[in-house]
Parts: sequence; structure tokens; C-alpha cells
Amino acid sequence: MHKNIVVFVVLITIAVLARLLDLDEMLEATWLHTHIVTQGAKGIALFVGLTAVFSALGIPRQLLAFAGGFAFGIGYGLGWALLGLTLGCTLGFYTARLVGQGNLPHKVHAALKRIEPFLQYKPFLMALCIRLMPIGNNALTSMAAGVSHVPAASFIAGSAVGYLPQTIIFVLLGSGIQLESTWQTGLSIVLFLISSALGTWLYRRYRRHAAMHRAPLTTASAEQ
Repeated sequence: MHKNIVVFVVLITIAVLARLLDLDEMLEATWLHTHIVTQGAKGIALFVGLTAVFSALGIPRQLLAFAGGFAFGIGYGLGWALLGLTLGCTLGFYTARLVGQGNLPHKVHAALKRIEPFLQYKPFLMALCIRLMPIGNNALTSMAAGVSHVPAASFIAGSAVGYLPQTIIFVLLGSGIQLESTWQTGLSIVLFLISSALGTWLYRRYRRHAAMHRAPLTTASAEQ
């Protein structure tokens, strides 16, 4: 089972246990509550900044969205988590672009060989596809795109839109701990399946295009 699906199952389990065991009082004593929830604008800025840095370093974005949902609820949690993830994508992309191919780890070069033909087909649409699919590595994808010839605006915009479904899912799960709403967990599962199916459909569309034009078929180094 892929690690992203494992993360999804683990977080659903946490949400269910939170309702069964009444963990709200315990969570109020956490670092998240002390340094983010109760700190107003300072806490928001810290959360967005940490989300950007952690996602750029490869921390699963699902966990960060989950934290945003717990800290801020559905609406603000979605907004701040999505902003932080988009900044993290931008940070990873431009760091790789500034550093250049010659100074990047071997794993990034390997990812680049797989992802560049895929992204160059239709950069916005393919970045969207990669972010929708529950496979791969978020940070490596951003770095690989950064050292490719993919336009920055198209990749970052496609990534931001592609982040949206799973960000909604995990913000719902995170906020569900506080709101104790069973429908949120069910809706999260449905959204997860829909976003995965959409990403798969877009990838198959690319494969058909590649086959028609005798382009190399690649498996995108897609992400969490």
C-alpha cells in the first residue's frame, strides 16, 4: 500500500478515535494549540511559514492540511494550508532552479527524467494531474520541475489547483476532531476517491496522446 494511502487511513483512524475517546482536552495542551491556535495573526503567519518549509522539505502535505483543519477549522484551515502548500511548492521549484541540475541529488535527476516529458505535454494540466494522484513525492516533484524547462507559472498554478481536493479532505478530517461530525469523515473518503480517479483519468489521457505521437511513456514522479 502506498504511503499516502497509509497516511490517509491513519488520519481517518485518528479522527474516529478522537470522537470515541473525547481527545479535545488533550489536544488543547499540544504545541499546535499553544503556539498557533491562540496566537492570532502571529500564529497564522507561523503556521503558513512552517507549512511552506515543511512541505518543501518533503513532510506529507496531508499531515499539514490536517493540522490546519484542527487549528483553524474548515474555512480558514483550508485557506492557510493551501497558501502554505503553494508557497512550499514555489520554494522548492525556485530553489532547484537557482541551484541548477549539476548540484542536485541523484534522486532529483532520476525524477526529472520521468517527469519532464509528462509536464511538457500541457504544463498546467499535468501539474494538476500529478497533485491529484495519491502517489509519489511532493518535494521531489517540485524540485524536478524546477530544473526542467517547464514554465514556473503554469506548474505552480496547476499545483495549487491540484492541491485543493486533498487539502479539503484533510482539513475536513482535522476540523472533524473538534466538530465531531461523522459526515466529514465520509465526505473525505468520497473526495479522496474522486480526486484519485480524476488524476488517473488525466494521466491516461496523456498516455493516449503520447502513444499517438510516439512519445516516450513515462510514469510521473507524482506526489503526496
